Amino acid sequence: MIRSWGRTVPVLAALLLAAACGGSTANNENGDGDNNNDGGPVATANFTETFQDDLAQDNEATEADWGATEAGILQSLPTTSRRVYCMGYQETWDGVTNGLGQYARSPDPLNGEDYDDIIDPDVSPATSFGRRVQVLVPDTKIGAAGTITGLAWGPHMNATFAATYDNVKLRLGYLEPSFGHSLRSHAGNNFESAPTLVYDGAYTVLQNANVGNTPDQPATSHVGGYAQNPGCTTTPGGWNKSLFDYTGFYDWPALTTTFDWSPGDFTVDNDRILIIDMSAVEGSTFQFMRNWFAVTFPCSGILIAGYPLKRLDTTYEADSANPANNFPAGVLNPTPTVMDTCITITRQVSIAQSIWRKGEYGDDTDYMDPVILPATQQGNARIIVEFQGADLVSPQGNLVMSQPFTEWISDIDECDGMKNIRFRIQLIPDPASGDAARVDSIRIPMADSNPDN
Repeated sequence: MIRSWGRTVPVLAALLLAAACGGSTANNENGDGDNNNDGGPVATANFTETFQDDLAQDNEATEADWGATEAGILQSLPTTSRRVYCMGYQETWDGVTNGLGQYARSPDPLNGEDYDDIIDPDVSPATSFGRRVQVLVPDTKIGAAGTITGLAWGPHMNATFAATYDNVKLRLGYLEPSFGHSLRSHAGNNFESAPTLVYDGAYTVLQNANVGNTPDQPATSHVGGYAQNPGCTTTPGGWNKSLFDYTGFYDWPALTTTFDWSPGDFTVDNDRILIIDMSAVEGSTFQFMRNWFAVTFPCSGILIAGYPLKRLDTTYEADSANPANNFPAGVLNPTPTVMDTCITITRQVSIAQSIWRKGEYGDDTDYMDPVILPATQQGNARIIVEFQGADLVSPQGNLVMSQPFTEWISDIDECDGMKNIRFRIQLIPDPASGDAARVDSIRIPMADSNPDN
């Protein structure tokens, strides 16, 4: 007999059923759960999930349709998109104090050759070097996993100037976790691993007197009456009012490569932080972008204690901060700055994750190639199946309690000898037709690697 996640059935009947339904095992032509075709160990137990109920579902990690719409079928959710806004006005109120920070416009990274003639003749470094800017967006802003398919920036007073930039490079990646919540002075070192180049090419910005405000933004109203020092007293109603009055965005170029965002541990805030890296050559003219700078109130000159350094400035494709950080001289780089940013998240992947289940033979369990039905997907829909093994897990069956354990891996043999196992299936619908990816059942054969013990 086999012990099933759904029921107990004879081993022979289960194998015949899999064969009759067209089941197959990866790297195993005879479908008997034998990793070897030359007399290797034969499966004497199975874990089977048929998605008839949700008893084996990890509720916190699963977002796919685990038999809810149709019993016995695990399927992907429809492709949907949402827009995420990381905006300076959101930082002006911390639940206690109003009017925090200071609105600041910046031409970087889209600077232009006439900036020194029109705005600042002493600009340094010279605009001819181009600009590179990194900004941080934490998982608390972005939310659930998805694919980043679009980026946009917030123009000062919603206005853009007609300009061309012969080359713009956009990169996405994760902040090195050991850096906490802040950038450091070397752009390349800020990434946890090599970033994804999502665009590399020319960029044209069209002239707009007003790109229009974003619907439902701001989500809160500006409240004046906060402290302001000289230099920030010229705006009627309050220096930070512009952050609330202008909420429009202008798209970066269409991404040629997408980036799969993952928020990390859903129980821990800010454990996964996105870096948006924008590098541009000098353009025919400049843009002004909306930013918020973390001081105690407009023009106070006093930084908000502990606020993360979320922006790094340098020149086109350079690595080191430019200008270099020199706090005694009043130069801070990276800075505690929020740049108004919009991110389009498309849910193309649905996750289904099981709870932990015990291996039939404890430390001697030999997990064999899984049998997954159907064997092929409709059209260009696809699935990615991974496994994780561990010796000690929580009684609820959803957490690893201690070493040893494996990472999520596609080769189930890496889980051999682990007392517990679980699966994770990524379901990706056909991007053209929208046909769902589906799984009717997954069976994990097991053998005793030490039957004489």
